[in-house]
Amino acid sequence: MNITTVCIGFAMIAFGLLTMVLRVVRPAAFSKLTAMKRRWGERAGLWLHFWSYTALPILGGAIIAIRGWGGAPFF
Repeated sequence: MNITTVCIGFAMIAFGLLTMVLRVVRPAAFSKLTAMKRRWGERAGLWLHFWSYTALPILGGAIIAIRGWGGAPFF
């Protein structure tokens, strides 16, 4: 088990979960969300922000944590 890689994976998962919660509780805290909605439209901007800052960090973090648990180094 590579502790550093597992910690990086869990940090990415925590970031994704934090953005998911904050998008519901305080959506005004995300200036990039507002800019994406303005640039791409309401629906596409919301989905682009969701995938970029919530879904991909959670998925990537899970993959990195699992690989770290198996002993693979991140760096």
